[in-house]
This record gives sequence, C-alpha cells and structure tokens, in this order.
Amino acid sequence: MQPAIRGFLLLAGAGVAGTLGVVLGDRQLERRTAEIEAALQSEHATQPAIVASRDLAAGDRLESGNVSLREIPLTYLPTASLVEADWSSYADAELRESVAAGRPITPSQLRRDESVRLAELLETGDRAISLPLMGASSLSGFLYPADRIDLMLTYRDEGSRRTVPLLNDIPVLAVGSDLLETTQATAVSDRDITLAVSPIEAATITQAQAMGEIAVALRGELDDLPVDDFLIDAQHLQLTQKQAPAQQNAVEVIVGDRQ
Repeated sequence: MQPAIRGFLLLAGAGVAGTLGVVLGDRQLERRTAEIEAALQSEHATQPAIVASRDLAAGDRLESGNVSLREIPLTYLPTASLVEADWSSYADAELRESVAAGRPITPSQLRRDESVRLAELLETGDRAISLPLMGASSLSGFLYPADRIDLMLTYRDEGSRRTVPLLNDIPVLAVGSDLLETTQATAVSDRDITLAVSPIEAATITQAQAMGEIAVALRGELDDLPVDDFLIDAQHLQLTQKQAPAQQNAVEVIVGDRQ
C-alpha cells in the first residue's frame, strides 16, 4: 500500500474514532446528568400544598384571599397538610392557632365542626326525604329525631275523600334542622321532618304528595308491628257511627261476682 493511501486511512480512522468518542462521551454525560437530576428530584420532590399567603391569627377563617397553593419540598411538608383537593372541605374553617405566611396549613390547626352531617346518618341503600307536617298539629311538641312514624295518605277519588296507609315504621332523621345525633332536640312546631327511606319509598312519598295530603302518626317506642291495609272514607265513617251504639250495648260489665 502506498504511503499516501496509508496515511489517509490512518487519518480517516482517527477522525472516525474521535467522532465516536465525542458521541459516546456526550451520551455518557447525558446519562450521568439524567441520573443526577433524578437523584436531586428524589431528594427534593415537591407537592402542591395550601399555605398562608400572609400571617394569619387564631380565629381567622380560611378564605381564597388569605391562602395560596405552593410547591413545597416533601422534606419540609408536615404530614396531612391541606392540598388543593381538601379546599372544599376546609374553606371558611376557623384557625385555632396562628400560622406564619408561607407555612403549610394542617387540619390540626383548625377548629373541627362538631355538627353531624345528614349524610352520615344514612345507612347504605337509604335515602333522606323531607315532607311538611301537614295535618299533624296534634303532634306539635311531641315529635323528635329518632322517633318512628306511620304515614297515611288522604286523596280524592271519584268525588270522595279516602284515607289509606302509605308507609309504616319509618325512622325520623331530623325535625327541622335538629338531627338524630345532636345533643339537644327541639320539639316540632309546623316544620318539615326528614325521614330515612328506601328509593322506592322515597318515590312513593313523592307521588303521594302530588295526589293529596300526608298525615303523620307517631309509633310507640317498642311498637314494630306491621299495619294492615285499610281504606277509610265518608261511608265507612257513617257506618262506624251507626254501629257504635249497638257495640256499646253489647259490652258486658262484671262487678264482683255479679253481671
């Protein structure tokens, strides 16, 4: 091989080797850089948290104007700090202690609302439905949450008003705004009551309200007996009144050993 050609090949080989070295070096540098960045991100990972946008004092309420969302390194983020998804549950909550500007806010720094939510009282499958206490004036002052009631429907059919049993042994969740687990219950006085019923029973009550008037009958505390179907109308009342004297005459009175 001629010296000129050999020199050219050596020069070309050196160039290729140099280029490969640069490429491999760049890739190695990029890989190492990525590893360092991943390590730094792992050590300094952040999470958006709700922080005080200014110094807040005890008694202040959380509002959109005094808090903000900020990326906080997990290393410095207190456990259970409020995040964006928590805002709807804690908006307008009252602080029980001061919080410095920029500091994350935790539930322990807020006063808990001790009131009971209606949804917490419902068992799986139940629905809450409210109805006014029409026709229940005799229960004024005697109906409380946790009582159990029967419902009767009075409606008009072919010109005659009729009363039939609607639902029975229904638990009362609330009377007005007084819930089942509140410490003080206020007696009912021309207010709505809220009942725990199944979806079908809720639909039954809704339809009955459109048909006529619903009356409430209070059950005894230990009374869980079913109610037989019946229908009461004007004709039935007249028949009952006519039979009353005969029934009274048929009553046997025994005094001592004499009849």
